[in-house]
Amino acid sequence: MPEAGRRNLEDVRRQFLPEAVSILFVGESPPAGGTFFYLANSKLYDATKEAFGLAVPDLVRGANFLEHFAGLGCYLDDLCLEPVNHLKLDNPLAKAKRIRIREQGEQALAVRIRDQAPDELVVVVKGIQANVRRAVALAEIEGAAVPALPFPGRQAHRDRYVDELASLLKSFRGRGLLSRTRQ
Repeated sequence: MPEAGRRNLEDVRRQFLPEAVSILFVGESPPAGGTFFYLANSKLYDATKEAFGLAVPDLVRGANFLEHFAGLGCYLDDLCLEPVNHLKLDNPLAKAKRIRIREQGEQALAVRIRDQAPDELVVVVKGIQANVRRAVALAEIEGAAVPALPFPGRQAHRDRYVDELASLLKSFRGRGLLSRTRQ
């Protein structure tokens, strides 16, 4: 992705950065195909919106889910700020490059985690859980459980993602971590 495109996506993402991040969601990277969570046109966006609607419908009523998401103290960041999903894991050279880019993203993610100081982190693709755990350790965030959800790319994974995220959201709400007063 050209530098201007990456910068533009990061500008879009930052429009939804809450003043206080309570729940930090961490994905692998913006998709290579042009969809993006913060453009409200991705599989991750659709599945996340569905999970919030099931778990906390009274907190996300209305037209703009992304505003509600931010207003609840939720934010989605990525391990890698450049797309890597086009680097297929069944191709040894592409897989090696993707793993290297993931590892290179850990330090910068650690800085962002330290700056945002979230109460909880949720990994939205299981394949990067170890990378995110290393970033959390580098950020010196103690006691972070860092649960990982399956990426909702296929229907079976989507169903599990929605169910597991809805369960987490109910738990977060019960602990007072989801509140409209966070932004």
